[in-house]
Amino acid sequence: MANTQKRRVKIKRNRFIFQKGFLCYRWQWYLTHPWEIFQQLWQEIFVMFERGIYGFARRDTWNLGNHYINVMVESLKYFKPIVRGYPVDLTEKQWDEILEQLAIELEFYTTEEFFDMYGDAYLEQMKKFKKTWNLLGKHMFQLWD
Repeated sequence: MANTQKRRVKIKRNRFIFQKGFLCYRWQWYLTHPWEIFQQLWQEIFVMFERGIYGFARRDTWNLGNHYINVMVESLKYFKPIVRGYPVDLTEKQWDEILEQLAIELEFYTTEEFFDMYGDAYLEQMKKFKKTWNLLGKHMFQLWD
């Protein structure tokens, strides 16, 4: 549990550093490239319609694993406060802990720290990911409200 808390602090710190700017770039970049605002807006609108029509955008498919993990993290964050039930074999407290653990551990895989890993550290992290993925698979069909 202490390792998860350390990771949570590090993720919160990294979230500020790697936070996405307006559209695709930080606002300072748009001061020197104002024409890019319209191009980026058009692309975002096009992506919104693609997701509405097909359920995904072509832009998402260049790294589908990362896209799905981002969707899962945001969905779990949204889901946790509004959930009104829990699985029969768990208590409410255990279910909240599982949801929190899934959100925190999956969020790590969206940070720059994970993408900079290589070698033994990467292999060790992949072992942890398999455990998280198994936990998610075990409770996948219990994620309903």
